[in-house]
Amino acid sequence: MSRHVEGNMMQKNDFIAAFSRLGSGKELSEFIAQHHLSTAGLDQKEGAQVYQIVGGTIEGAAAVITHRWYDPSGPYQNQPDIAKAELDIDGKRVATVSWIDS
Repeated sequence: MSRHVEGNMMQKNDFIAAFSRLGSGKELSEFIAQHHLSTAGLDQKEGAQVYQIVGGTIEGAAAVITHRWYDPSGPYQNQPDIAKAELDIDGKRVATVSWIDS
């Protein structure tokens, strides 16, 4: 992971708080671009209901976001897919957000 979030001078707690307010795929894409996160060097886990995995560093800590989806429908149900983004810092899950995937 060669991308550094530190260029934005955002503190780790502010980064987590901003991530925790995300509520759509568009907002997530903007967050990823704003913080110069990258897929470089990250296993994309293809076929595991994962849209993408991006990462960078903030205050010297590895920050990784996994964007995935799941289908909450059960038998005889038709419900929309749910998108979920999980933020791990130094391998520890610190925040998760989700929204109806459209």
